Amino acid sequence: MTYLSEDKNKRFLGDGSRNENGESLEEFLLKYDPSHYQTPSSTVDTAVFAYDKTKTKLKLLLIKRRNHPSIGEWALPGGFVEFDEDIDVTSVRELEEETGLTGIRTVQIGTYGAPDRDPRTRIITTLYAALVPADSINPQAGDDAKDAVLFDIDLEEERDSVKLILTSDQTDSTLEAIYKKIEIPDEFFSYTKYELISSHGIALDHELLILDAYMYIKKHLEADS
Repeated sequence: MTYLSEDKNKRFLGDGSRNENGESLEEFLLKYDPSHYQTPSSTVDTAVFAYDKTKTKLKLLLIKRRNHPSIGEWALPGGFVEFDEDIDVTSVRELEEETGLTGIRTVQIGTYGAPDRDPRTRIITTLYAALVPADSINPQAGDDAKDAVLFDIDLEEERDSVKLILTSDQTDSTLEAIYKKIEIPDEFFSYTKYELISSHGIALDHELLILDAYMYIKKHLEADS
């Protein structure tokens, strides 16, 4: 039995010829064993930003991790992609399981795959973001989350560095991250890259995900104003 049905496999027939071993697509797939290859796991993380009536002040929804790794630290809600699940669905499902939020529209904004970003195994994560009215949500921790809290965002930008400060009146935790700002010149695709210098209280590599998501949302809000 192959991974996909016989009917769905037809889409991958190519020109219908056999490979160098004389195999048809069906014969090749019946022999194919993915366990022969070491492959990364896939997760999704979602940055939900809540705005006030003026859209000038944003809050970020974070969950406190209930388990290892980075137990007790604050992270974006997210989790592993199920084997038969589209990653867009994972974003919405994990958000509901860990924060109780439903009906949130998320948009995919990046992929992160540093080999040392997680101690469990080689994990590649896809980052999503969402923008919602602050008075429309009431997050409640669930599943792997010990708590779910909206944090105020303060960003201090210098010429070569950025400092992120996250605070909330719902917790005594103050989360901080400092980044080096690196301008990447290119004829067509110049961009700014951020390299983490130090961090406090933020789980895994979510400092980078949070900053990228915040810059993405901020850019789009400024374009709409």
